[in-house]
Order: sequence, then structure tokens, then C-alpha cells
Amino acid sequence: MTRKQAPTRRTGADVADKILELLKTGKPRNVKEVADAVDLHDDKLEEVLDFLTQTGLIIKSVKITDSGSNFLTLPVEKQKRRL
Repeated sequence: MTRKQAPTRRTGADVADKILELLKTGKPRNVKEVADAVDLHDDKLEEVLDFLTQTGLIIKSVKITDSGSNFLTLPVEKQKRRL
């Protein structure tokens, strides 16, 4: 009998980090490109994009800001967190 592995739950922070990594080149992306890259349902993606926009890390047209780029260079250890 083989056991199926439960899908890994990602935190909002994990998704936000992946979005920032995608955008770090500075190339503007549309929401569909971001959705495809992070594989997240539309309403959850909108929540994360709204958060990143409100914190000034991205522009809603989905482009990273200088603050977002600086955030990526901060020496922070990532911890596993659950939503």
C-alpha cells in the first residue's frame, strides 16, 4: 500500500517571497504570469499582491519597487510558518 504525500501548505510569506524573486529583474509582469509562476488561486493571489502593493514592495501592475529589491537583500533566515 502506497501512501500519498499530503500537499505542502505554503504560507503567504512563502508566496510573497516567490513573487518578489520573480520580479527582481525589474521586468514588468502581468498578473497571469505571476499566477502561473506561483500556482495560486486568483483570490489568494490578489490578497498577496494587495499586501505587497500596500507595503510598497511592488506596483500593482506587478513590478518590483526599489524597496522590494532592497527587501530581498536583507539577511533574514526564513522560517516555516503556517497560515
